[in-house]
Amino acid sequence: MSIHRSNVPPERIEDLREEFAAVDGDQDGSIDYAEFSVLMDSLDPNMKGTVLRIGFGEIDTDHDGRISLAEFVAWRIQ
Repeated sequence: MSIHRSNVPPERIEDLREEFAAVDGDQDGSIDYAEFSVLMDSLDPNMKGTVLRIGFGEIDTDHDGRISLAEFVAWRIQ
């Protein structure tokens, strides 16, 4: 999955790269469920449990248990 989309300005992609890096606490190049939980708690403290798991699963489109940069960008530009 490519993060470059013709309708997304390069500066927006760069902003999303920086946002991704801030969420990727261990800097391993992906966001795991624990890191996603921290992000979502800051965005919506009421999102917990099953709803949080479902959200993670919808973003993790390749279902490898981690959110890649490409998956993160696709989610954020929807």
